[in-house]
Amino acid sequence: MLADGVASLTATYAVMMALYHRDAGGGQGGGRGQLIDINLIEPLARLLEQSVLTYDQLGTIPARTGNRWDISAPRNTYRTSDGRWLAMSGSAPTIAMRALRAVGRPELTLDPKFAEAQQRLKNAAEIDAIMADWIGQRTLEAALAVFEEAGVAAAPIYDAEQLLGDPQLQARDVYRPVPDPELGSMRVQAPVPRFSA
Repeated sequence: MLADGVASLTATYAVMMALYHRDAGGGQGGGRGQLIDINLIEPLARLLEQSVLTYDQLGTIPARTGNRWDISAPRNTYRTSDGRWLAMSGSAPTIAMRALRAVGRPELTLDPKFAEAQQRLKNAAEIDAIMADWIGQRTLEAALAVFEEAGVAAAPIYDAEQLLGDPQLQARDVYRPVPDPELGSMRVQAPVPRFSA
């Protein structure tokens, strides 16, 4: 399913660019069409570029890290006290420092183990445990409120019911009912992107 979706989005962008090239290519397009070559594996491979680059430049084969990402810390998914899940990313150094202050550990922003990005990566398990412990003691709503006020990149992780129930997604009409002669009404994702015309 992921391969189909990513490939179809890539193909859609390719068609748009080919049409632009044909219509506005300034002589190079010449009003002629062209062949677009898209398959399922190449668009997915594009999503894994960091692993390939790391291997190419450092000879290192990145290992699985669950939901963590080995180029950023803190960055993971965390379970809250009410059994929900939260994704938090401190990819930018300023956000990582805000996250440490938000969870009540401002002293760590001065500790060389956590203040500098490469050192944070070396100590990712420790900083991850700090975040997991703090988040695990709070409800999703409470943790998100603290992170939002502190300017930390965090968001709830939805299951299908929560996704369909999100007020913002409902207001944008992201999932629309579509009639089916055999199955009745089915909710499917609305077209992306949307155009004014």
